[in-house]
Amino acid sequence: MFLILHSASSFATAQCPPDASCGPLTPEFKVAMYASIVAFPMACAKLDPANAARYTAALQTELGKLDAGDRQAMAEAARDPALPEMLAAAEKKLDEEQSPRRLLKKCDRALQRSEAGETASQN
Repeated sequence: MFLILHSASSFATAQCPPDASCGPLTPEFKVAMYASIVAFPMACAKLDPANAARYTAALQTELGKLDAGDRQAMAEAARDPALPEMLAAAEKKLDEEQSPRRLLKKCDRALQRSEAGETASQN
């Protein structure tokens, strides 16, 4: 779960308090959240191509841990035609926020933690 949390800081399609009526999420929100989640491992794979498959596998594992509603929202977002533009914007923001060296360090730590979590949950 660390990759997702690191990617988007936090994500839940039900960001509404339990006693409030917030209504369904807009498609734009779903796409923006998906882009923010996916942009981090994509940037990591670009900086560290030797481990690209590991980043992809870790992301897929983490996305599989989401509840059914969140998985459905992510699947809808993945098909949205606005996604490529939002991914590019999210990647640009990552590039602007930190140096490639610092980002690569964060990528490595996130991958190690994500894979360590997988190992712990499999035992």
